Amino acid sequence: MKKGQGAFEYILLLAGIIAISTVAFFILRGTTSKQGMSVEFSQCKSQLINVNPCYYSNGTWKPDGVTIYKTAAFGIDPKCTSDAGGGLAGSTWDVVGSEDEFKCGDIAPQ
Repeated sequence: MKKGQGAFEYILLLAGIIAISTVAFFILRGTTSKQGMSVEFSQCKSQLINVNPCYYSNGTWKPDGVTIYKTAAFGIDPKCTSDAGGGLAGSTWDVVGSEDEFKCGDIAPQ
């Protein structure tokens, strides 16, 4: 073994550990941010389920993609309809271009 070879091997080992840790960090960070988005979507859908005008008197869903409602009138968090990535943004219930409005949409939230 040459002089200094052991120290160089330890440096390579340390660099490998740092590289693996960095990759693991970014992979785990990506999965937690996706979970946060799905939780927000679930919370927004559960708020939408409680909106009375979206139901017929017999309790079935009233598909209506035209009538627009204000979120404040029904206790829905305005963040749900934010075009900047709210839980319902881009869904059948979102009113594009509005930060505080929603519609019942063509399908019932499950």
